Amino acid sequence: QTSSVINYTFTNLSGVDLHSLAFNPQISGGSGFQIVSNGCGDSIAANAQCVIQVQLIGSSSAEVGTAYLDITGKSGSGEAEKDFSSQSGVINYYVADAAVADKLVIISPRGSESNLSILGNGIESASATFTISNPGTNAIALSSIDLTGVNVPVDGLSISQNNCGSSLSAGGTCKVIVEYGPLKPESNNSGVANLQIKYGNGNVITGTINYSVLALDSHLLITNVVASNGFIGNGTQGDKYHGTGCNTNPLTITITYKNMSTNFMATNLALNLIDGNVPPYYTVDTNQTTCGYGASPKNLNIGASCNLVLVAERSNMKYNDSFNLDITYPSASWNTTQGFISQNGFTYNDSTKLYVDYTQPALVSTVSPESGTSLTRVLTQNLVNANSCGDFITNIGAVSHESSIAVDEGNCNLSDDGSVSCTNNSTSATNKLSYQIDNLPESANIFMLFNTETSGKQLWYNPGIVMFNVDVDNN
Repeated sequence: QTSSVINYTFTNLSGVDLHSLAFNPQISGGSGFQIVSNGCGDSIAANAQCVIQVQLIGSSSAEVGTAYLDITGKSGSGEAEKDFSSQSGVINYYVADAAVADKLVIISPRGSESNLSILGNGIESASATFTISNPGTNAIALSSIDLTGVNVPVDGLSISQNNCGSSLSAGGTCKVIVEYGPLKPESNNSGVANLQIKYGNGNVITGTINYSVLALDSHLLITNVVASNGFIGNGTQGDKYHGTGCNTNPLTITITYKNMSTNFMATNLALNLIDGNVPPYYTVDTNQTTCGYGASPKNLNIGASCNLVLVAERSNMKYNDSFNLDITYPSASWNTTQGFISQNGFTYNDSTKLYVDYTQPALVSTVSPESGTSLTRVLTQNLVNANSCGDFITNIGAVSHESSIAVDEGNCNLSDDGSVSCTNNSTSATNKLSYQIDNLPESANIFMLFNTETSGKQLWYNPGIVMFNVDVDNN
């Protein structure tokens, strides 16, 4: 294989002419080295310049060597004429084995080696881009590209991008990006990994990644979680903290964070309640919370603890439903003299999440049939989600055009004015009343109104008013 043309530029810096010049190619190996164009001829005038073009011709075997032009001639004239000799600049060359047509090479980074060093602040990362080349004339199949080595950190070092595909075309290149980090503040690790590329018929090339992370000796730990004021359970997925509306105490969750550093105060510590996925039903108890959060950071001394206190707002949960109040422990960020630190993925009892439910007791009322010509209507009320809540008293207002009321089920008392009072609890949770309606001269909408005496308990009744329609057949 012949190289591209190489230009030698010669300048005669002396004040006399050079003549009878000869330019003789010299090469240390077996490859050919030839002049393809001589713009200098056999002389160069004083202070003149000229160009000679040369080429190298590859031998039939691999070699490394040097090539140059050996120059001889004379300078001056007459009695001042002298012999002249010199050499051109040296060309360093190598000839690859012809089998390179079936080999891949890593052309960057230099030496196929990269150094990735980061701080363990939960944010910083580093990457290395390996460029793989196919210098041959045939496409080469790629079998696999993997990270190998001893104790390679699977949670910190990874191939983040690979556009090499299943083969690399002749003369083509592709890139593999290896990324390291971010890692937690307590991380402290170093090692060597290999980017191993398998191709062709069992061939392998390898790049080297030297990685290291410096621990910042500053991290937080959740040391305690407490649910109180109406929550029971242990907060696991199998036994969630759960509460009901059977008392009026705030449903409270307290999460304790501790600064585990032995050297650094956590300055301007702030918990991120948005990224922590705290449900919208919670509010922060500003009187009991001692941790900084959001836009109100606070310092946390070495070895000190602080509390995040969350209160579930019952006023926002007035529906016949079970409300998911699960909490993913909020992330945190702070400063030390070593730099800025961000930490997420907090765990407590081997879980990144606290499981919490709230169930709203409800009284559900229906009338059957809702419409039609029938003068008998049955009101059914069911108390749900009220286990261990004790008694609820439901007052049902008098219904217009009623002629009589019968208690089919439940603990209900009838009044002379047509109203009804029923007592419900977990063992007697259903009322069923039959109403007889007077003959009506025309069709009418009739309303039933309810209210409850909950003795300080929260109860949602659905709905607080029920309407039914009595049709009259004028024919």
